[in-house]
Amino acid sequence: MKVALDTNAYSDWKRGVLWSGIISTAAEVHISTIVLGELRYGFACGNTDLKNNRELEAFLKDPVVMLDLVSAETTYHYAQLKKFLRQVGKLIPENDIWIAASCLEHGSTLLTSDRHFEELPQVSVLWPAQ
Repeated sequence: MKVALDTNAYSDWKRGVLWSGIISTAAEVHISTIVLGELRYGFACGNTDLKNNRELEAFLKDPVVMLDLVSAETTYHYAQLKKFLRQVGKLIPENDIWIAASCLEHGSTLLTSDRHFEELPQVSVLWPAQ
């Protein structure tokens, strides 16, 4: 399975709360630069910035982890998703549209607990077990 991590999925996984079975068996684990920025911002606001960044850097070096950069193709998917949301009269956080666009570009299933991704049926999403 090819999965992408939302910011909350990475955080939950690191705390040992969720996702470890899926992440440990995934063929590819994608993380977008948008999620990377959100994580680093959270680290900078916390008390364990250096430790969290070291762990993140080690994670990014794992051979199954793919860092997804924003590309010209990402912008195409972003535009289509944002247009769709406008047409259906729904709003979700801007960064999450970029994260969803990256998932479409790379054909990955998003691991997240953010329910606003339900507004984007174009995106494959896996929710935590309730």
